[in-house]
Amino acid sequence: MSSRSASARLPNGRRSVRQKNSQYCDHIRNLKTAEALSARDQVELVANARERHREEKTRQRHLRVEQEVAMAEVNSVREEKIRTRERTRDLEFARKVKEDKEREKQRELELQARKIEKNMQEQKMAKKNHQLQQEKKRQAEELNRQRDESLQRRAMARSMVEEVPAAAAQ
Repeated sequence: MSSRSASARLPNGRRSVRQKNSQYCDHIRNLKTAEALSARDQVELVANARERHREEKTRQRHLRVEQEVAMAEVNSVREEKIRTRERTRDLEFARKVKEDKEREKQRELELQARKIEKNMQEQKMAKKNHQLQQEKKRQAEELNRQRDESLQRRAMARSMVEEVPAAAAQ
């Protein structure tokens, strides 16, 4: 006997209660299935949300690491440029200091050469003055000697002139 034929035999009131019970059971089963599906969906949503959150954190961590690497590269390039600029500046400063020292040394050499030349000029002038003084002295002595000779000759000539009349008077 099939269940249909059995329910066909039951009076309408009982059939309707069984149908209602059956519908109620179906309804409860459907509700429980819907709840289970909803709970499973909720669990899946939470798991998916956790997975997305984990993936997002991993992605952000990778992005942060990439940014840090990029920043480190930028800082490295910046530091290298700073070191290059400082080295260039230091080399330029050292070159200027060296040039200044060389100019100062050249100026000192020129000053020393001028002093030596001036000393030599002064020595030449002193020697020339000495020679001129010696020449003047020699000329003065010569003039004095010539004057003395002239005076002696005149004195002799006078004495001869005086002697001649005195000898003639005698």
